[in-house]
Formats: sequence, C-alpha cells, structure tokens
Amino acid sequence: MFFRLNVLQIALPPLRERKQDIPVLAGHFIERFCVNEGAIPKDISEATEKQLINYDWPGNVRQLENVINRAMVVSDGNVLNVENLSGLVSETETPSASSKTSRNIRIISDDGDFKSINEIEQEAMQIALDHFDHNITQAAKVLGMAKSTFYKKMKNVQNN
Repeated sequence: MFFRLNVLQIALPPLRERKQDIPVLAGHFIERFCVNEGAIPKDISEATEKQLINYDWPGNVRQLENVINRAMVVSDGNVLNVENLSGLVSETETPSASSKTSRNIRIISDDGDFKSINEIEQEAMQIALDHFDHNITQAAKVLGMAKSTFYKKMKNVQNN
C-alpha cells in the first residue's frame, strides 16, 4: 500500500528557506493556542515578527509552534513582544532587543565529569529566575513545571 501512496512525493523545504511562511504560521499557532487553552488572541509586534523571520529555525515548524505557545504563556499584554521570546529563540542566532543576556547550561563540570540531572535542572531554574527577575510563576511556566513543583525543588536545594 505504501508504494501506491508513494506515487506523489512532495518536497517541502525547511522553514528557514520559507521566511514568508513564518508570520502566517505564527498567526495560525496563536489561534490554535487560543482555541485549545481558551486564551485571548494576541497580536505580534513588528520587532517580534522580524526576530521570528530572522531566526534559522533548526527545529523547523514544530520549534516555531513551541516558541509561540511558550510566548503566549509568559506574555502579559495583548501583544507578543521580543521580551516574550527571550530565551526561546537563541540570541546568538538572532539579534535581540532584549537587555537580558543568553546563558548556556553546560552538562560537563569544570573537572570533566558529567553533571547530574538535578544539577542541570537547578542551573536551569536559576537561569529562569534570573531572567524573570525572580518571578517564580514565570520561571516555572517557561520551564514547563507547576509553581508548586518549582517551590519544592528550590526547597530541596536549600535543605541540601
């Protein structure tokens, strides 16, 4: 059956080669997020649209969808701004208007040993806290964990 269906092959170039599709796809993902989550639709600022277009999208359309979904979660107003993309779209690959600096998490410690998952997670939590000026709600959201879980993990670190 596959060979019968495989008669017509569709070659779809990667998203980085279809820059004109990015605003349309971003709008579609915003609409879909609003329908699924019952959220209020948001516009995209010109600077944000420009940043999305200039990014290379190594994760293709799925990465764009994830970035839009996370930006929708962390944004407070009616417009998605560049600040909402900070940390989601790499600042080293895309010029950013955000004053926040990008930080990478290393999985190998200075002595050459691999860090534990807990150490990496704690570092990610600290970066998120620093990025959001110690706003635990936003830090937890961007990391995809419940605020209560974030608090518990922080407490465990303080007790150790």
